[in-house]
Amino acid sequence: MPNTFYNQANVQWLQGIKGLNDSIPPGSRHEVFTGQSGIAVHTPDLLNVKVRFGNVMGRGGMTSYKGAALSSSSPIVGLFPYNRAKGNTNSLVRLTPTKLELLSGSTWTNITGSGPNSTSLTQPQFTYQNDILIYTIDGLSQPLGYGTNSGVAVDFQVGTILGGGPPFAKCLVSYMQFLLLGNLSLDGTFNDVFDGWRLIEYSDQPFFSWTACGPNTIDLYQTSGSLVAMKVLGRVCMCYKTDGVVRLTWTSGAVKFTQELVPGSVGCVAPLSVADLGNFGHAYLGTNGIIYHVTQNQIQAVSFEALSRTLPPALRLNRFRFARGFALPTQDLYILLYDQTGLTGQFLDSYVTWNYRTGEFTKGKLGQQVIAGCSFQEAKDTDEVALVSTSNKV
Repeated sequence: MPNTFYNQANVQWLQGIKGLNDSIPPGSRHEVFTGQSGIAVHTPDLLNVKVRFGNVMGRGGMTSYKGAALSSSSPIVGLFPYNRAKGNTNSLVRLTPTKLELLSGSTWTNITGSGPNSTSLTQPQFTYQNDILIYTIDGLSQPLGYGTNSGVAVDFQVGTILGGGPPFAKCLVSYMQFLLLGNLSLDGTFNDVFDGWRLIEYSDQPFFSWTACGPNTIDLYQTSGSLVAMKVLGRVCMCYKTDGVVRLTWTSGAVKFTQELVPGSVGCVAPLSVADLGNFGHAYLGTNGIIYHVTQNQIQAVSFEALSRTLPPALRLNRFRFARGFALPTQDLYILLYDQTGLTGQFLDSYVTWNYRTGEFTKGKLGQQVIAGCSFQEAKDTDEVALVSTSNKV
């Protein structure tokens, strides 16, 4: 009998699918870019589409955000969307090994201040507390802050080390009006504090008072792995370690926090792959090359079959530690950027997206080599956009 599944009469060809080709310089709008041997601006490549509710659509390409100037210091290793509670306008901050800069209109303003004392391999993390942007530069300096809040007597016009002598830390989060610092060191060597790689120190006056790894510490003792990221999920804080996930809960009692290892949880291979999906929980990349969906009650593998020939094979490159993930809430997307070909430094050349509402996946390759990524909403009444950084441009 004939194989009717592949019978030509049963094939429905998709027509008119075109996405913008990332291999051309950002901002190009001609049908053919002649600077690179006539590369077409538009491409029908199925690695350049997106899927939503079963519909396949062409994906937009890259363009320079607001036409802003190139960075004089490269590479750009961090993008911080500074979302203020007060006022209607948010700000975008970028970090390079020598500068911290704030985007005003289409102009980058130097707000470096202390540090930044980072390197081309730095993986910075950030949080907000009392409308102040607080960030850590992979533990290469003590945590810093930027912003002004008269209510808590804070006026950081440039990047400023928090007061009270906070420890060096590789990750941080604001949780229940406490600032939690994780993976600790007192001198920046990260071999001076016993079990410092799994310790958390907390303070409810983070701009003024710290105990220097004293009584206000939490030892995530249930596994021996390193703490690499923390994110708030409802009324709990999920602590991502290299060998599991721990649920931290504020109790308001004499023992302020309780901890519980999530049964069967897989470790996190890339600290910056952890993303907040709002009401849908969190997502992160596991040590086995699988994307996991995290809620308060369970952790579930979501990409095992859909991306079995995409992500797991790249494990052999030992490059997943540089992967970066972020959510684009207006499209219900978790976007994971990763290196599929073995690039130098932190550069990434591929992506996968997971629609956490419908469960659909797409994957593709980027024509530009990128490092950092984030979603950014310039004003509270505008759509969010997905931003990435190349070596010297956003």
